[in-house]
Amino acid sequence: MACRNGLLLLACLIAACTSFQSIDQESTAAAVAELKVGDTLEVVTQDGGQLRLTIDTITDQEVIGSGLRVAKSDIRSVRKDEIDAGKTLMTAVTVFGVIASIGLLILVMAL
Repeated sequence: MACRNGLLLLACLIAACTSFQSIDQESTAAAVAELKVGDTLEVVTQDGGQLRLTIDTITDQEVIGSGLRVAKSDIRSVRKDEIDAGKTLMTAVTVFGVIASIGLLILVMAL
């Protein structure tokens, strides 16, 4: 049971390493031009709709992914899912600390 809880905690911590970052570009067209296949996005459309997709294909006119087709001209803003180095480092330190603490506790209890 403790092992399962530890694995669940580890999975949650690893998921915390990513976050959506606004793409800083002067125009949405420039931001869309920087996208590539495999990127995971949060897109706000001109009518205010919010979509989340992972890009499968990019054409001159559309971004296609996750069963959705979004015209580039219909994109108001884009946020891209990226790995956050600070969060990743904190996760690694936390996991190491937990493992070291458990090891120390087992060692002390064995004495």
